[in-house]
Amino acid sequence: MKIALFGGSFDPPHAGHDAAVRAILSALKPDLLVIMPSFLNPFKKSFSAPPQLRLKWCRALWSDAPHVEVSDYEISQNVPVPTIQSVKFLLEKYGRNDKIAAEATAAASETQSADKISSAASSRAPGAVMSEISNSIGDKISSASKIPSAARNEISDVVKIPGAARNEISSAATGKFSSASEIPNGNANCMADAGSANFMGSAYNTGDTGDANCMNVANDMDDASDASGADIAPKLYIVVGADNLSELHKWRDFSELQKLAEFVVLTRPGYEIPRQWADLRRIEIAVDASSSGFRRDFKGEIPPKIAAEVIKFYKRKDMQDPKQRAERIAEILNEKKAEDVQIIDMEGREYIAKFVVIATMLTARHAASLIEELKSVLKPLGEEFLAIESGDEWSVVDLGDIIVHLISETYRAKYNIEDFLDKLKKEQF
Repeated sequence: MKIALFGGSFDPPHAGHDAAVRAILSALKPDLLVIMPSFLNPFKKSFSAPPQLRLKWCRALWSDAPHVEVSDYEISQNVPVPTIQSVKFLLEKYGRNDKIAAEATAAASETQSADKISSAASSRAPGAVMSEISNSIGDKISSASKIPSAARNEISDVVKIPGAARNEISSAATGKFSSASEIPNGNANCMADAGSANFMGSAYNTGDTGDANCMNVANDMDDASDASGADIAPKLYIVVGADNLSELHKWRDFSELQKLAEFVVLTRPGYEIPRQWADLRRIEIAVDASSSGFRRDFKGEIPPKIAAEVIKFYKRKDMQDPKQRAERIAEILNEKKAEDVQIIDMEGREYIAKFVVIATMLTARHAASLIEELKSVLKPLGEEFLAIESGDEWSVVDLGDIIVHLISETYRAKYNIEDFLDKLKKEQF
């Protein structure tokens, strides 16, 4: 069984996630694609939409898609969860032969005609029976008789199983499996982390690439190894966006992750693949969209099924909540290469602003460029720039309830605004 894990904040889910999901299903042809929204990205300090709302949006988009499961595992932990923890959870949940065998037998026993299933297994063995095994794990079907013929035909083209393995699968369908040891290792699970996507009509079909091109993808199932009673290691894919590759080596227990799973990268327009990741399997996505870009200026397509609710939520909350506005400012500064961006909450304190955003600028020219970007993005959204003071080492932008400091590395170390504000908060407390 092949499983694909696609995680992320999905804050919010957008057209790029939609294209990614369709591309993953087409390229990797997983038995199960697990979409796993995070409670909080371990590399971020906050989220915009609450976790349960993001989970709701993801489920509205993809819960009914074949071979797709939207998991609440990370959100249910109520803390940031490293990928290694989620991977081990999935391997524990789906990785044992005895569980696969038990569910295969149960699926076979529910069919009305063992002869029909045996015939189907012989002619379409890669699809109908193995699809039944994988789908029964996801509680999506109860028997092979419920798989539409068109879907069976599509699934049957996913993998090539040797005749010997096909005979064993046929035997499983007719109730002849006596133990998990008879399942070939070639039927091991595969996971891939695909992300969020919206499906309409035939977009769910594994052969439909939609608006994405898939590259360098090997779809054949691994050759069967021994047929002992030992645990079968599932084939697990972790799908990551090209924009995450710069921090990939920082993931917790990264060396162990590389042993447990194969990384697959979703390419995006404008993002180069670093040399050290040049050998990673790739899936090309033609849609250039990002959640941060949507939150920043409300540009980018949101899947129609959730568009009205998503747009209403972000526009209402963003302009009324100074914290959300401060986070948008921080996102803009980060995207424009400001360093060590910090948000300091001064609400409830006797201070001139509710939030202070501090960032290290590279040069005075860099600071001027950052200010121009803030103005071009924020003014159309109704943000009012009360005052701007620019200097070679230090520039300040006054937005009323938010103050932005752009400081050189030398001056930031010398004046230590963060320490000053922290002491002020403690004294007033």
